[in-house]
Amino acid sequence: MNLIITKGRVLLFSSLLAAFYWFIAMNLNVYEYAIIGVIYELLWIFMLGSFILIPIFSIYFWIKEKAGWWSSYFYATLISIGTFLYVYYY
Repeated sequence: MNLIITKGRVLLFSSLLAAFYWFIAMNLNVYEYAIIGVIYELLWIFMLGSFILIPIFSIYFWIKEKAGWWSSYFYATLISIGTFLYVYYY
């Protein structure tokens, strides 16, 4: 099996992972169980950084490579913007 890992796929997967993290953090009581609270506390600074950096990198590579609407960069940007709006308005 030939698995090709590209910047677009990495950014798309990272944006999905960050969106999942923020969705869980906003909807569940992460301190109800100690282990989940520990994982949350260990990851929050990295997820905050990804919350800011993923859209910047996605837009940069999308413009640099002159990719179209079908590219992973575009979808990573949309997911990041959707996550930002969800966290902001929740």
